[in-house]
Amino acid sequence: NTTVDSGGLLEVMDGGTATGVDKKAGGKLIVSTNALEVSGTNSKGQFSIKDGVSKNYELDDGSGLIVMEDTQAIDTILDEHATMQSLGKDTGTKVQANAVYDLGRSDQNGSITYSSKAISENMVINNGRANVWAGTMVNVSVRGNDGILEVMKPQINYAPAMLVGKVVVSEGASFRTHGAVDTSKADVSLENSVWTIIADITTTNQNTLLNLANLAMSDANVIMMDEPVTRSSVTASAENFITLTTNTLSGNGNFYMRTDMANHQSDQLNVTGQATGDFKIFVTDTGASPAAGDSLTLVTTGGGDAAFTLGNAGGVVDIGTYEYTLLDNGNHSWSLAENRAQITPSTTDVLNM
Repeated sequence: NTTVDSGGLLEVMDGGTATGVDKKAGGKLIVSTNALEVSGTNSKGQFSIKDGVSKNYELDDGSGLIVMEDTQAIDTILDEHATMQSLGKDTGTKVQANAVYDLGRSDQNGSITYSSKAISENMVINNGRANVWAGTMVNVSVRGNDGILEVMKPQINYAPAMLVGKVVVSEGASFRTHGAVDTSKADVSLENSVWTIIADITTTNQNTLLNLANLAMSDANVIMMDEPVTRSSVTASAENFITLTTNTLSGNGNFYMRTDMANHQSDQLNVTGQATGDFKIFVTDTGASPAAGDSLTLVTTGGGDAAFTLGNAGGVVDIGTYEYTLLDNGNHSWSLAENRAQITPSTTDVLNM
């Protein structure tokens, strides 16, 4: 029969027991699902953690829940800077109001543990943050300008994290993936949102390959980029490019891609099946001057009526001394090709000085 008032803290860890807990607003409760029994009331009503199962537990005011391996958390709500670290299984978790959730990773007093057995099902993120380190996330919705779903690059000695089922990112939310995470069974829907695909630069000259079941976009952006770190051991010419492959593509939106025209390398979009809708490709090149007449395929599809155009200003991009545009090859592929066999206006200005 413990009352946790505003500013108070109660920790119940492995093997501990606390019943009749009354957690008031502003109180902080840190609990492990390996506790023998924890029960009481909070702003949501009755909650309980018993026999390795947490039910109906609402966390707020910086409270935390640690879901250990082979235990469960059902219908958990994270509010107001609360935290949850899951090595086990959770279903119906809601992450909101700047709360933070971690799947497949636990940090207890500096001791970090990963688990590929971790599973999260039917999560809703509303202006909160979820980090997926390892394990499997099945069906997730992310919304709000402060909503973030971030899938980390594979941890050493652990299989890549997996996304399975529907991944819906909307209302200004952000979706980020690092390196070769497993999205091959994911149906990704982007609505007024951003997906940033970050290449893994830890291995020189090894491109990042990312596969999807389906991709639907509505006023959304897909950005392909390098990991934002100092490239001390990777030369600027050794870009790690991204190949995004999906069974289908539909809707409208923008793809931001990188090219190295001089060395015939680039990010690529590959749709194995039907592609429908209107999309713009924005290109950033290394700037090295390619040979005259060079072209580089950026997009291929298996069919459909999709239209792809270059989104750069004027529909062209300066690469070295030439201007390039996106050319429809007529065979469901689009290439970055020379716009006209002459030097760019910027080069002409220099020569006329």
